[in-house]
Amino acid sequence: MGNLSTKTKEFIEKERRREPFQSLTKEEKEIWFLQHTGTTNDAHIDYKEDIQIPARDGHMLNATIIYPNAETKRPTLLWFTGSLFLTSNYEHIENKLRETAITCNMTVIAVSYRMEPFPTPLNDCIDAIEWAHTNAELFHSLPDEMVVCGDGFGASLVASIEQQIQHTHDFIKAICLFYPAVDPFLLTDSKRAYGEGFLLETEWLQAFYTQMTEHREPNATIAPLHGLDFSNHCPTFIMKAEFDPLRDEAILYEHKLENAGVKVLRKTEENTIHGFFAVGGLNEKQTTQIIHDIDHFLKSL
Repeated sequence: MGNLSTKTKEFIEKERRREPFQSLTKEEKEIWFLQHTGTTNDAHIDYKEDIQIPARDGHMLNATIIYPNAETKRPTLLWFTGSLFLTSNYEHIENKLRETAITCNMTVIAVSYRMEPFPTPLNDCIDAIEWAHTNAELFHSLPDEMVVCGDGFGASLVASIEQQIQHTHDFIKAICLFYPAVDPFLLTDSKRAYGEGFLLETEWLQAFYTQMTEHREPNATIAPLHGLDFSNHCPTFIMKAEFDPLRDEAILYEHKLENAGVKVLRKTEENTIHGFFAVGGLNEKQTTQIIHDIDHFLKSL
């Protein structure tokens, strides 16, 4: 396993001995995350509040607003998680979101969208973005300085969304993508090398997308790498994990954005696996540095 730490190797080996992720129920998946990820919320913030955001079909999306301090009129950062393509519940990374709010001095809104077939998750995320913009004064934020971030499937959704709304939602100043799938059915060298035995398995990644969409041919909705229009795409931060089967398609996406003239900050975190940002105790120093990198990136815009 190359330069993976002993702790990471032990973590992977332990996970390989249990039943496959795709056989778990929704409740079992969420229990797994609470047991295996950082759940200690010790980063001091001013306060937080749990809210619900209306979706276009009347469904109410659970969300949490994190206020880092008593200041007002901060930019807003929306976060859509999708850790290991299993859940959009953000409780397991709340402390990381607190740290992001503090470091970047932004109001963070974490949103749980529906893990249902397309286009429901995309619509949920767009509805949350538009609600946050329209109601910015309710949580003392700046309506025209929004950043949208995602990890895992959440990052994949953010990449798709930006292509859809780039010409109509110019209040989004940047997006941040943590190890996204931008062409889930594309066979790459990293999928060949790390598609089995490194936590995220290519087989159940493709099974997930098979459940989420009827499309098998590349299209920008499920495979943002095949987007045709990047003419008004906002600046993008892309973080990849070295031992992640999704690494190479993210590199291809970076090149496509850069060739279209998009400002891109790209990082490959060495000695890491997919989902490491959410797993407490594996790569804490790198995780802290990533949050500072986001801050520097946003300040450079």
